[in-house]
Order: sequence, then C-alpha cells, then structure tokens
Amino acid sequence: MRRFPTGDPAGFENRPVAGDRARPPPTAGVAMADKASRILVIEDNDAVRAIFAAVLADAGYAVIEAADGATALMLAESAEPDLAVLDLHLPDLSGLEVASLFHQRLPFLVLTIDAESELVKKCTDLGALGYLVKPTDVDGFLRQVRIALKRGKETLNLRRALQETQTISKALGILMAHHHLSDELAYRQLLSLATARKRSVAEVARALVVAFRRRPAAADPAAAGNPRPKASADLLEWLDGPGA
Repeated sequence: MRRFPTGDPAGFENRPVAGDRARPPPTAGVAMADKASRILVIEDNDAVRAIFAAVLADAGYAVIEAADGATALMLAESAEPDLAVLDLHLPDLSGLEVASLFHQRLPFLVLTIDAESELVKKCTDLGALGYLVKPTDVDGFLRQVRIALKRGKETLNLRRALQETQTISKALGILMAHHHLSDELAYRQLLSLATARKRSVAEVARALVVAFRRRPAAADPAAAGNPRPKASADLLEWLDGPGA
C-alpha cells in the first residue's frame, strides 16, 4: 500500500508515486480536461504538496497549488476550485482561519497529524467534509476526495436551490404587492415570461428583483396612479427599461 510522507522530504525516494513529475510553481494551476474537477492543494511543504498534486493529476483532476493561506484565499476566488485540501499548519494564516473563510463557500478536506486535535473538531464545525491523518495511503486519499467532491456538489446544489426559491418568492411578492395578483397568477406571469425569453423562472425572478430595486419611486405603478396595470406588460418594462 503506497503511503504519503509525513512531511519529511527525505522519505520521498522510498515512496514512489505513479506519475511523479516536475511540478509548476505553487500558485500556478495545471490545465487539464475541461470537465476535470479542480482541486486546490494547500500545503506549505513543497515536497509534500508535490506528492499530493501528482497523485491528483494522475487521477485526472486539475490541480491548483498554494503554499500559504493568503495565496489559497486568492486562488479560491480566482481559480474557482471545486474542492480544497487544506493543511492545518500554514506559515501565515492558521488552518482554522482559512477554514472559516471557506465556510459555505468552498468544500474542503483537512490534513492533520492528529485526528483528535481541537483544530480538526473546529474545522468540522465549520463544514469540513472530512479529514486525512498524515501519513495516509493514496487510495484512501483519492476515495476521500471523490466522496468530498460528491458531497460538496450536493451541498452546493441544495444551497443554490434554496437561493433560487428565495429569489422566486421575492419576485412573486413584488408582483403580488404592486400588481394586486394572487400568488398563482403572479407565478403564471413569471412562467410565461421565462418561456417567452427561453430563460429559467429563477433567472427571470432574479432579473425582476434587481430591476425593481433600481426603478425610481415614480416608476411604481401605484405611485403613478395606475394600481392595476397589465402585469405582463409592466414586467417587460421593468426588465427592459433604462433602469434595469
């Protein structure tokens, strides 16, 4: 069973990993297939990070590397990774600080030498999808990555669905309040417009909420002395008008 080193580069020669190769600079992303999941490896030990990156690249993942917390946070925004593998001991920020900033934004696994440490427990409370105790075996590492990616996508989809539901509710509230429509008629208006524009109901709802917030008060149909305009026509004006 192949195992990762604990952090001592001297042990690398005795632990060969398939596909080990020269690595790009720590902050550089590795171009892979378009559909490859992007994994951000955050580890300050260059040799250890290279091993993790090589294993992930051989498994078909696009690898992004960071040697410190500040770089990791920058890459988390610019490279849009699907998962982060986070070492808890970094030279600038603590792993806990980075984990708190990843919370609800980026799925992550933590690397530790002590599974019972208080840091691991706190990271779990912050949403860590699992932890890896160094040294770990290659197959176990990749299995954890696959599970974390799946759980991360499920969580992200649920969060997006909740956000879309909230946005649609806001849009329906606008139509009901300003056009005196029932919730059923308001939803029909959104559905009709989404069909006509070949967009999702959530996209139309989001555009409506944004456009409504940008409209001047005089554009409010009630303020203009017209409390019952044609909802579909007025909705189009809100979305297409100069304030939208």
